[in-house]
Amino acid sequence: MPAKTVRWSSSNGIYPRASPTSSPTSSSPPMIPSVTGISEKLRFKPKLDFVNDLLYDPTEGTLDIESLNQPATEPSFSHLFVKSSKLPFTICICEVKEGMGITACVILRQLHVALQEQLTTQQLESIRPEARENILKAFRRRCDNLAEHSVAQAVQQQEAGPRKIDYLEGFSKFAGFEVVPSDHGDLTLRLHVRLSENKELFIALTEDFEGVNSSESEREKSERESFRQAFRIPSKPPSSTSTSDVIFFYLQSLLLNHDFGSLGDIWPERSQSISTDSQDILDESLDETLER
Repeated sequence: MPAKTVRWSSSNGIYPRASPTSSPTSSSPPMIPSVTGISEKLRFKPKLDFVNDLLYDPTEGTLDIESLNQPATEPSFSHLFVKSSKLPFTICICEVKEGMGITACVILRQLHVALQEQLTTQQLESIRPEARENILKAFRRRCDNLAEHSVAQAVQQQEAGPRKIDYLEGFSKFAGFEVVPSDHGDLTLRLHVRLSENKELFIALTEDFEGVNSSESEREKSERESFRQAFRIPSKPPSSTSTSDVIFFYLQSLLLNHDFGSLGDIWPERSQSISTDSQDILDESLDETLER
């Protein structure tokens, strides 16, 4: 009897999260081949050596063509799943041609395409109010950023409404994958992302800590507060550290993780004057913030 062949569609599949169910015919989940590693380029780490914003096609990032064409995993898979703590669904990534496997370009491009899908009115209404407001804020901020480059495209995006990329609340900068346990036996990766913003954000944060920018509009204050909440930055520094210490360490970490270099290079006197105790406290408080 000939072996059965399963063909996977080249299009993306998006699956709502569901509670795990046990198989009536097996006492253990199906096994997948042992994954010896995710591509070094795509593996989650404190800092990647390339920039890829999920808002855009991966060919618009800084990952070279040779790396884009490399397998995303070892061994290669015909399909895999990607999930994120910020997404209420799982994305199925499939090879575009049978037997070719999934390359770095395939996984990044299919993520980009899946996240460009429009959010329906029903989907928005099903989201709890606080989360829905955060998604709408991310949508408005994305359109405002786009207007700086193309007013016509920004208007088009505004008229179309929120997309699934807005679930990420501005965290669209790719930060890597890690393998996570799977209930259905298929390879599942967790997507890590970081905030995709510019240097002005960090300058604004220092002004906010020092109370310098008291003339800003209510909208600017609201935007500043949303950034602080996204990074879990406290309104007041820990009692055992000074305000300037908090500013320095938060900004240094944010700059390093957004490819802007080290703040110590331009503010060396602050780097040298911070006590070891303050450094330990602040470094510990940053761990959870940066590993998203």
